[in-house]
Amino acid sequence: MTIRILATALLAASTALLVSTPAGAIVVDYTGKDPYKTGCARSSRAIRTGDLLTYVNKEDVGDVTLMWSSKCKAGWGVIKVSPEATGAILLATDLKEKGKTSYRRYTAGKGGRHWGPMLAVASGRCVYAWAEASTGPTVKDSGHGKTAMACR
Repeated sequence: MTIRILATALLAASTALLVSTPAGAIVVDYTGKDPYKTGCARSSRAIRTGDLLTYVNKEDVGDVTLMWSSKCKAGWGVIKVSPEATGAILLATDLKEKGKTSYRRYTAGKGGRHWGPMLAVASGRCVYAWAEASTGPTVKDSGHGKTAMACR
C-alpha cells in the first residue's frame, strides 16, 4: 500500500511539472556549432544564394548560400568554390542585433564545399551570409559575394 501511494505521488508530481513547464521552454542555442554534427542540417533548406565575383574582372568564381534549419532556429553559410580555394565565411544578423556574427576561415580541400558554424537568429531579426575565396596570391585570384537578407 505504501509503495502504491508513493508511486501515485511521484506520478502526480511529475505530471504537474510537465503541465507547468511552458511548451518550448527548453531552447538550445546552436550558435558556433557545426550544422552537420548537431543534426541541424537534416532539417535545413537554402533560403538565399549569391555569386562570388572576382575583385578585378567580376568573374563568377563560386557561390555562397544562406542555409536555415527550422528545427534548430539557426542559419549558416555554405560556399562552393574550386577545391584549391581558401577564404572565409561570415554569417551576420541585421544591425538591430549588433555583434551577432558567426565566422570561419577555411582552407583548400573538401571538394570545394565549405560551411561556417551556425548562428541562432531571434524571431523578427534578419541574417545574411558573406564569403570570400582566393585561388592565388593576387587580387585577380580573389573574389567575394553575399546573399540578400532573410528575415525570420
